[in-house]
Amino acid sequence: MERSVFGRISQLLFAAWDRVRQAWMGWAQLNQRKPWFPFLIGLVVAVDAVIVVLPGDVLVALAVLSNPAAWRRLAVYAGLGSAIGAFCLYLMLFNFGKAPLDRLAD
Repeated sequence: MERSVFGRISQLLFAAWDRVRQAWMGWAQLNQRKPWFPFLIGLVVAVDAVIVVLPGDVLVALAVLSNPAAWRRLAVYAGLGSAIGAFCLYLMLFNFGKAPLDRLAD
């Protein structure tokens, strides 16, 4: 009985992942050559460094898979975005302390 439940859950997760991948690939095919696309990836990764629940790594991987020729540019912007986001998180913790994060966790 448990096996069939886990099998159904895994099938649902694979189906959901396939839909997300197809939607991203379609959107990325239209926009990946635009000059703002690497900035968007960098922005998502920067926000991901501050708000940990965003799938920044997945978006970077999908962006590289949708346009393998631009992997260096995407990696640079993702790295810069990650550094900027981490620095913003450091500044927030330095100025406001850990108390606001503790209140969010409660």
